[in-house]
Amino acid sequence: MSRRALAILIASAAFQAALAAIPDTMGDLLEYRSWTRELTRSGLAAAYWPQETPNHPPQVGLPIDYPPLLPYLFWAVGRAVLAFSPEALESNDRLLDFLIRLPLIASSVLLALLVYLETRRTAPGAALITLP
Repeated sequence: MSRRALAILIASAAFQAALAAIPDTMGDLLEYRSWTRELTRSGLAAAYWPQETPNHPPQVGLPIDYPPLLPYLFWAVGRAVLAFSPEALESNDRLLDFLIRLPLIASSVLLALLVYLETRRTAPGAALITLP
């Protein structure tokens, strides 16, 4: 991999991480945050098939209607936050939103890298234009 391509990928990741610190304006993270909290508290089965009890009202966006890969990532994020600061899981929405976005950023950069590598293999002169 060329230094130029690596610099572009690092700059892209840094730019996306900076954007991840901006509060959500579309509402998707509200649902992801709810899923992360429920997955951390109750596990995968409870997030897919929530049961309403007097002490546990239904959460926003439950039940989860995604295949389990993304919920597993959210569960891992929630467990990591819980290990470092249990109160942050419930009270620090901005931190949780940022941490939820990190695996999504990593997948975006990884996809860009894979497209770059494949393009470099098949059309070496055009490889750099595939990077974000």
